[in-house]
This record gives sequence, structure tokens and C-alpha cells, in this order.
Amino acid sequence: MVGGLVAAGVAAAAGTGAWLGLRETGEYPQDTSTADLPEPDQVAWFWTGGVTSSAASVVVGLADIDWSTEPEVVVHLRAAGGQATSQATSGRANAAAGAERVYRVHFGELQSDTTYTVSVHVDGRPDAARGEGSFATFPEGAASFRVAFGSCARTGSNAAVFDAIVRSQPALYLCLGDLHYGNLASSDPADHRAELEVCLTSPAQSHLYRNVASGWFWDDHDYGPDDSDATSPSRSAAQASYQAMVPHYPLPDEGGAIYQSFTIGRVRFIATDARSERRARTMLGERQLSWFIDELVSASASHAAVVWASPTPWVGQDRVGIDTWPGFPEERRQIADALAQAGVTNLVMIAGDVHMVALDDGTNTDFSTNGHPGFPVLLASPLDQVSKANSGDYSAGFVNGNGQFGTVDVLDEGSDITITLSGRNWRDEVLLQHVFGVPA
Repeated sequence: MVGGLVAAGVAAAAGTGAWLGLRETGEYPQDTSTADLPEPDQVAWFWTGGVTSSAASVVVGLADIDWSTEPEVVVHLRAAGGQATSQATSGRANAAAGAERVYRVHFGELQSDTTYTVSVHVDGRPDAARGEGSFATFPEGAASFRVAFGSCARTGSNAAVFDAIVRSQPALYLCLGDLHYGNLASSDPADHRAELEVCLTSPAQSHLYRNVASGWFWDDHDYGPDDSDATSPSRSAAQASYQAMVPHYPLPDEGGAIYQSFTIGRVRFIATDARSERRARTMLGERQLSWFIDELVSASASHAAVVWASPTPWVGQDRVGIDTWPGFPEERRQIADALAQAGVTNLVMIAGDVHMVALDDGTNTDFSTNGHPGFPVLLASPLDQVSKANSGDYSAGFVNGNGQFGTVDVLDEGSDITITLSGRNWRDEVLLQHVFGVPA
């Protein structure tokens, strides 16, 4: 890979200890969102996910009112841009198992690279308060697009960073963990659904999720208690809540783990579950690890590039016992050796968890036994949490702050592609950036 690193905005503060006082004072130096959230009519929230070039899923939560009968929920899609109304499609939602007032509908046979308006109808009446929004299906083949991502927000945050993500006009927004800080040890799925609803009904987050296709892959605080793993009492409840409440891609693990993959244009995205299969010596668990390595190897051969969406940071020297990838050196080396053996050179990682923006061009990301070219990594956090001073072996350094997120821009005109990784803040400033080419 050929690339260059660019530092801009407040990136000059990287590694200098800037923002350290925020950790000590507990301040959150970020504007409040300007998004408006109407009082609920019939719909409390909805979001769209599991989007491909031809399909999408919409999950709807109804307002907590006294329904005399089981309501009929229908979701209508209409292709934007003045296209014929005959292209409109609708589907009847099925109530999610065990989740009252939550309905899911899946659409297929959609047009690729097309913006659709969403309208939720309850008992034959459209909800114009919180029941309208939009999303776009993904392009097929050579195509340019942007994906935004972030992690770590206070429960129900109404921060301006979510407005900045909408303004960045991504094809997809990914939350890489700590969507909220419920730290729930509860084994009751209702408790997990309630915590998630607080986020979905924040004005800023509601506006984002109603108007941008989204995906969510948990970390510890939104899965269970701090540093939780497969032994957490929250495990089954978190998994049940996720499957009821979240629009997602097909889950290969019928047991409840939430790892999944999808394609945009000629780029394959692979998202891992860093919590529900984690035990003493493994972060991913045997089944997920096998699936993940197979996905990496096959996708690198069949796609122009592969993006690994990891809630947990990769970079750092081996240190058994810590909560990130350096704490699982044997498994990390196994993955790195698989990349080396398959000759994978078109991988990119995006990550969250640690409260900073950090960027590496591949200099510090190879942990294989015999050596292999590393891959670029962009870590982007926190969306709305206290920043933490950090260090680490990142070639471009790190930036402390609040209201931070990342973008992956793919420029693909049919031959080689160019990828730009950017760490940004809620003021629309670029903090760190890396531009590199990938031979198709």
C-alpha cells in the first residue's frame, strides 16, 4: 500500500497531554445538538439497517400508550427523486418475539444506489412526527462512498457530534461499541431494551438513525458490566434484546453472537463481536475466529478492499490481561499469521473503545510470527464521553478530545481504489488523516 499521513486541525495536540484536565474535571466540552424531536404520536423511534444494494430492514418502536388492540404497523418505502409511485413498496411488520411495541420489516428487491423515503403507518395512518425518514441502498460494483463510525457515548447523549455525522453524508453509520453506558448485569431483556430506547429517543440520535442507515456492534458497557465477557449474567438478555431491537445483517451464529459481514461497492466489511464469545484466552471464541479468518481470506481475494470493524483496538505490545487485543497475544498472532499466509495486503481496520482519535499507517500493526506488511488502522472515539490521555504505537500519534468520530472514504472509479481514513470532531475539523492506494 502506498500512502501518506496528514495531520490537521487540532492534531498538533496529539501526544502533548491536551484535554487532560477534562478527565479530571468530568467536563464534556461539546455543544448540544440542534436536532428537534417532536412529541410522539404513534411511533417512538425507528431505525434502518441491514442495508445492501437491494435490501434493508426497518425496526419500529411504538409509543408507550394504551393500545386497545394490537396495532397494525406498515412501513412504506418510496424511491426519491420523482420516480414513479409504482416503485413504492410496503411491508407489514411482525412483532419481535418478547418485545412489546417493537416491529421489524424486511424489504428485498430494492433498487441499488437509490435514496428511499420511509413512512411508518399505524392502523392505516401515517405518523408524521417520528415516523418519517430516509436511507440509501448501496451501490454495486465500482463506486465511491463514505462510511462514518464512532463509539463511546453517554446514555441518551444529545451531543452535537451526531449532527456532524449527519452532515458528513455517509452511506452508512457504524457504532463500534458503547452506544450507551448502562453497564447492565441484568438477565432481563426488558432492561436492555429500555436502555437502548433511551438512546433511540434522544433528539440527536433519533435524527441520525431515522435518516442514515446504521449498524451497531456492542462493546462492554452496552453489552454488560465494565470489561464483561461471555460469563456475564447479561449475555443472553443482551443477545435477545439485540435480535429484537436492532436492524442487522444475517448473523452466522445462531447461538446469539452478533458478528456479521456485508458489501458496499467493491469493499467487504467484516464486524466482530468482541464480548459475548470472549473468555480467558480468546476474544472471539473458536467459532467466530474460524468464521472471521475464512471471511478475511476469501474477501481479500474477491473484493478490492476489506474493512474490519472492531470494537476493540488492535495496536499495542503484548500485555496479557488487559481488555484490548494486546491482552490476547496468541489469538492476535493467529489472525496475523493467517493474513501473512494468505498474502492479504488490502485490509483496513476501524476501531473504537479507547477515548481518543489515533491513526497508524501499518507501521505498527503486524504481529505475525515471521513478518508481513501491516494494515492501516483508524481508532475514533469518544462520541460523548470524557477523553482519556493515552499513548500507544500509532505512527501518526493520537488526539484527545470529545465529540470525535471517524470516516472511511472510498474513491473507486473502476481500477485501483483510494481510501482516506479521517478522524474528525463535532466542529467538522479533520484531526488526523491517512490517504493510501489499494491495487484492485
